[in-house]
Amino acid sequence: MTVNDILHDLLQHGDSAQKYMQGSKNVKVDNWILLDNVVQKSSIASGARIRASQRQSKRSKRHMSMKQHKKFGSFDLPQEFHNYNIFKPMHDKWKDYVTKLLKNIGKNQLSQCLLNADLHGALILVVQCKIAGLSGVRGIMIRETIETFGIITEDNKFQVVPKKLSVFMLQADCWKVTLLGDKLSSRNMIT
Repeated sequence: MTVNDILHDLLQHGDSAQKYMQGSKNVKVDNWILLDNVVQKSSIASGARIRASQRQSKRSKRHMSMKQHKKFGSFDLPQEFHNYNIFKPMHDKWKDYVTKLLKNIGKNQLSQCLLNADLHGALILVVQCKIAGLSGVRGIMIRETIETFGIITEDNKFQVVPKKLSVFMLQADCWKVTLLGDKLSSRNMIT
């Protein structure tokens, strides 16, 4: 108790009381104690960190997040294209494309060929889907992303069907082909 009283009295009325009350900015410390385990800040690491943050900020100016895409409707098909008849010529061209593709390959290469083939314009039936309401959807595939198919149905509805845990069926020339969505997710997509 007496030590606290003495310290308090010195700080209130002592010679350096004014310096202490003004703050430690005016008091210079001449003696430094170096510790053995001091880690100096690396200018290389901090420079890399600064460059990475700048790169990220530039990237985020150029690209929108998925949340922003959904908010602005970037992935929505405009209403004027919700018409099955617009995409019938696309399906006819796809049938010609697949016919020519299948003429050049053997029966053993059929599955690999169809896994790598462009399916835009294919008439696809969703046999099974993790979203029960999408099972049985039948229409022309007009959009493919890494994880989904965009299908326009005969009743002019645009449905987005996830590939994961889904099974699709399509007719390629004289072949009825069943495609597992999990295998289609690993396809090389050109972005």
